Amino acid sequence: MKKKMLLALVILVVLAGFTVFLLDMFEVYTFDQVKAGGIDLLSNLPVVGGYLTAEEEIERLEEELAVANSQLAEVEEQNQRLYFELEGTEEKVVQLNEIIDDLEEELERMGVEREDYETKLNRLAEIYSQMNSQRAADLLPDLEVRLATDILSQMDEEIVAEILEFMPNEEAAEFSTLLSQ
Repeated sequence: MKKKMLLALVILVVLAGFTVFLLDMFEVYTFDQVKAGGIDLLSNLPVVGGYLTAEEEIERLEEELAVANSQLAEVEEQNQRLYFELEGTEEKVVQLNEIIDDLEEELERMGVEREDYETKLNRLAEIYSQMNSQRAADLLPDLEVRLATDILSQMDEEIVAEILEFMPNEEAAEFSTLLSQ
């Protein structure tokens, strides 16, 4: 009896498969339509329905995972690019800090030199102020124009006027112009 039932079941399955094949071949029902109908029918069964729903959920989650992995790859690529930019920027910052340090040292050195120059300039202005105006008028044009102008600018205006009176007109005019600037 069991053998007969098993044989009948096998024949039934073969006939069902052959029927589905013929329906698909003659395009009465396509295999996809039969599959979808079977899934709809099976999803109404309690145990099988939960399994089919879980498979659909897994497929959806796998699609979301693929999208998330794609986005992660883009973010990692952008992160790598930004990291290299940051390294380049850090190198530039180090270089600029070195330049700033050099400039600060140079400014400090120039400040000391400027103080020395002004100290010496004040001393020279005092010496030329105490000198005979005629003698100062003879010596100042022999100095560098900038130095002579700086010395005159540190002196009292009355003494400068006396010195300029003893200079030739061209030199007196040149120093007057430079002192007015």
